[in-house]
Amino acid sequence: MRALSLSTACLLLSLSTPAFAQNGPKPYPACDREPTAAEINGAKGAYEAGQASFNEADYGRAILYWEDAFRRDCTASKLLLNLARAYELSSKKDHAVLALETYLERRPEAPDRPSIEKRIENLRAQVAAETKPVQSEPEPAPAEEPAEAEPAPAPAPEPKTELHRPIWPVIMTVSGAIVAGVGVGFTLDAASTLANVNCTETGDVRTCDANQDAMTTADEETNRANNAVTQRTVGIITAAVGTGILVAGASVWYFSWKDRNAKHPVATRFLPVLAPGYAGITVRGRF
Repeated sequence: MRALSLSTACLLLSLSTPAFAQNGPKPYPACDREPTAAEINGAKGAYEAGQASFNEADYGRAILYWEDAFRRDCTASKLLLNLARAYELSSKKDHAVLALETYLERRPEAPDRPSIEKRIENLRAQVAAETKPVQSEPEPAPAEEPAEAEPAPAPAPEPKTELHRPIWPVIMTVSGAIVAGVGVGFTLDAASTLANVNCTETGDVRTCDANQDAMTTADEETNRANNAVTQRTVGIITAAVGTGILVAGASVWYFSWKDRNAKHPVATRFLPVLAPGYAGITVRGRF
């Protein structure tokens, strides 16, 4: 009988533990010390593993890795933004709200504070809509119908932060055009000078004579020709570099932001990635 009672108690404990764990997210511990070098390295490894899982849409595993990374290095507050996104995609919006609120508490002067506060407001509205009790039968009294039909704020899409095209590819394109124009100008000026010097070329040998029209000696004509050849080389290189910058800027502007306002999702996305001792850009898309 004692053995049976002990087994029954263990079974009840195992069944009740998950329910207790789902009561709500626990606040993050206070960050009151600097991480050690070993903790920073461990946090970086956990972050990279979580990023790989996130890119594979395994959001639950990504959360485990990123929570471990933040536990090791609590000064990496931007990890909370990654966690908030993973929690939101995992339908754990209350956890996402906690992560965003903790981020604002630890970075009160964050430049993106207004957009994050709006995001928190939207997530809270979604949580309220999802947790609102549903009555199986409507109340008979008409006076109570407005209270039941009172709509909670509908789940709103993310703020439209992707509708504006960046200005830097345009600046890059215009700069490339200017540099290419300068190079072409140098090249044309050098060609004009070479056409007016009193020189002849036989293979790689250039022979220059005095130019009576320009009132120059043979040595001066040789110097003019050599300077013009150098200017032509510089002009060609400058024009090539400017053309490359122009093409690169135009390509980035076109391909990265193509179909930005279309009904279907954008094919390619550039996502910033921040972690302790690491920063970069991940590319996600359909081909």
